[in-house]
Amino acid sequence: MKKSNVKSMLEKAEFEHRCFHPISNSQRQCAYRYTRAGSLVRVFSGLYARREYWQNLYTAEQIRHIAFSLMDIHPDWKFTGVTAAALIGYDVVNDYDHITYDYKTDNKTDKNRDCAKMLQSQSTPIYVRTITRKSANDNPLLRRINATGREMDGTSDDVRIFRGREGSGGRFVVLPHLSDNIDYGVRSHIVDKSTMLFDVANSMNFRSALSIFDSAARDNVDFAKVISICESRYSTSDINNYKSIAAATTSDLFESTFFGSCCETRIDKFLSLRRLCCFANRLSENGGESFARGTMISLGFMVPELQCEFILPHSGGKYRCDFLWRLPNAELIVGEFDGHSKYYVDSDNPSHTNVDFNSSYDNRMLHKSYNPSVINRNIDRQAEREALLMKECGVSRIVRFTISDIVNPKRVESKLLDAGIPRIIKMM
Repeated sequence: MKKSNVKSMLEKAEFEHRCFHPISNSQRQCAYRYTRAGSLVRVFSGLYARREYWQNLYTAEQIRHIAFSLMDIHPDWKFTGVTAAALIGYDVVNDYDHITYDYKTDNKTDKNRDCAKMLQSQSTPIYVRTITRKSANDNPLLRRINATGREMDGTSDDVRIFRGREGSGGRFVVLPHLSDNIDYGVRSHIVDKSTMLFDVANSMNFRSALSIFDSAARDNVDFAKVISICESRYSTSDINNYKSIAAATTSDLFESTFFGSCCETRIDKFLSLRRLCCFANRLSENGGESFARGTMISLGFMVPELQCEFILPHSGGKYRCDFLWRLPNAELIVGEFDGHSKYYVDSDNPSHTNVDFNSSYDNRMLHKSYNPSVINRNIDRQAEREALLMKECGVSRIVRFTISDIVNPKRVESKLLDAGIPRIIKMM
């Protein structure tokens, strides 16, 4: 098969946000040769992508590429869990608990510097609800959850929030789902939101799952309805199914070290769902903030308020913080999650106005427009902001977290203890 033909098929797949799926013997042999040579990577059974292209995609984007391709190959599959969440545009964070990270060394060592690259070179499990039970011939990345026949597809609207409208004579208005904008064909290939959230809660650890539940909160999902539907739909007979899913997707070492026994936390499969529904917060602005907050909660610390606004008494200027703790002694402690990309944003550049930090394309655009003066200006503004918060707004301390800190819960624990944040609960 000609190299130009392979290149055109790869370009077409990338344009459609799919993987390359060779269907003829010559295409498969060609894909095999390029994979052995290192220019292609096999991301799922029969699915390939250019290595550089794949490693530059974020986790949610990788999931969507695989799932879009599998829709054509297996039209009867209904995607669920984190796969369905990625397909409808919810925030999905990397499962950092699945890579080997040396917590005893500094994050700047060669071993730890490329953690994100390591993650993005690994394929992500794909979750489906299916009547076909797990087979020895299944792809290792495929996670089958038994369908009960009571699931609906993603076009269902049974978890919408209804609110009374003022002056409407008692009539209610239905709040929209942001995911209503997702193509109908895609929504017909995923399960309903209740099932999706139920499967997320029982296949992911708390801190990784929280970003999806925060997204659902922003999507006007009624969590009381989710819990009610799931409790009426799924019986305790399914618990062994979830134990096997949890065992396949959770790091036993990590769980035992930081969050307790995996099996003990899965005995009541509705407990994980209720926890996540309880702590979900629509004010969380991105998956990184959700992941950080989930780690804090899992470690048992006081739950912070989100996106609180401070008004400077002298100038009237306004500053918002990611996290705020109001301690019993009246101290105010601010927490900030530092995403590196925000320092590249040029407020004078129109193309930076609506940057999506969950998009690998937007982040590459920011980094390509690298301007040292912009970065220095943003750092200076941050320092000025912190000084004003402490001088004029009564903030006692500001704690900053990077993704390297959040990956290692021991660092988060140390920073919060040093800041005086009280431990008030034991999540797991």
